[in-house]
Amino acid sequence: MISRMKHSLKSGAAALLLAAAVFAPTASAEPHTNFVYGSGAWADQTTATVIAINQAITVCQQSGGSVLFGYTVVSAQYIHPNWGVTVAIRCQYP
Repeated sequence: MISRMKHSLKSGAAALLLAAAVFAPTASAEPHTNFVYGSGAWADQTTATVIAINQAITVCQQSGGSVLFGYTVVSAQYIHPNWGVTVAIRCQYP
């Protein structure tokens, strides 16, 4: 009886290892890209945009990503006395 349980446990463990090997992500998986957003507010639009870009870059890098070239202004709104700007950057993750 005990030898049957050992055999059963071994074959069950082998099946789990095989399933883990088949469904595990490989090291050569393609990197993926996501948009990361940042926002900034300042009296002039250029400075608000720079603040927003810096915030998005920081979020991307702190989450393990690499910043790809370029940015997109998602919104820019003047509310006296400041500009509010939101930007999106592309961030690539391994």
